[in-house]
Amino acid sequence: MWECERYIAPEIVDGWAYDEKVDLFSLGVVVFELWHPFSTAMERALRLRDLRENGQLPDSFQANHPTITHLIRWLMSSNPHDRPSAREVLASGLLPPRVQDEQTLPLACWMGCFVLEPARQQSSDP
Repeated sequence: MWECERYIAPEIVDGWAYDEKVDLFSLGVVVFELWHPFSTAMERALRLRDLRENGQLPDSFQANHPTITHLIRWLMSSNPHDRPSAREVLASGLLPPRVQDEQTLPLACWMGCFVLEPARQQSSDP
């Protein structure tokens, strides 16, 4: 399987008519890749194959991430009429909250990033 084929919706592979929902199918694959750590390239290839061909997600992933599992399954519905639109995904409440400017510092701390102190002004007093 070519790398890009992992992201292609079934209706394209089967030669059916398609619309913008093919992009939502691809997004489902990307969401899984972003949320699931892979230890090797082979594990990634096998997990994506299982997801694409059989709709299988690892049991531990499903147990630890039920909301994301629901989102992935919705995005990757084999019937394009069962897939959400982008607007439906945004309105669903399944996405993490949007990060606003005032939330950037707490988010950085949550991620374990270090915030540098502002440069101290040097005094011109002798």
